[in-house]
Amino acid sequence: MCQNVKDREKKLVFIYSVDSLIESKITLFLQRKFSPSKIDCPLYALLYDKKGLKPEFSKAMARFDLDFPYELLCRDEFVKKYDCFEIFGKFHIRDVTYPSVYIIVGHEKEEREIYELVAPTDIEKCDDIDRLNQILRQKYDQFQNLGPEEFKKQTKQ
Repeated sequence: MCQNVKDREKKLVFIYSVDSLIESKITLFLQRKFSPSKIDCPLYALLYDKKGLKPEFSKAMARFDLDFPYELLCRDEFVKKYDCFEIFGKFHIRDVTYPSVYIIVGHEKEEREIYELVAPTDIEKCDDIDRLNQILRQKYDQFQNLGPEEFKKQTKQ
């Protein structure tokens, strides 16, 4: 990595374990409205209610006080958008687990890197958005303090 991770541009990517196909979107919409307990993706179920994206999520992200953006993607959207990261040999799209939160480090005009910040097992432990935010804050602080490579080693143990 050419610079300290703290000085580089970053983005969080929240990835659902559902696809963006029209059939999936209709099913999710109906499940949100009539049977939220049947939603298979714990991240999606955590962030959405009958009306759509919960306002608590935006508030939690504001409290998280990021100086960088985030995006919410279905797994097929993530694969389509970030599959090109494989060319750098540091990230393999086939190794991605869902649902999860990844952090992208670097600007589009430089070699960007991507790391898993919050794993599916962490998301499954969340019963509300505040718990997700707490885990996200803890993992992000570890990532910042340890650096990407050491963070990656410690989270794989």
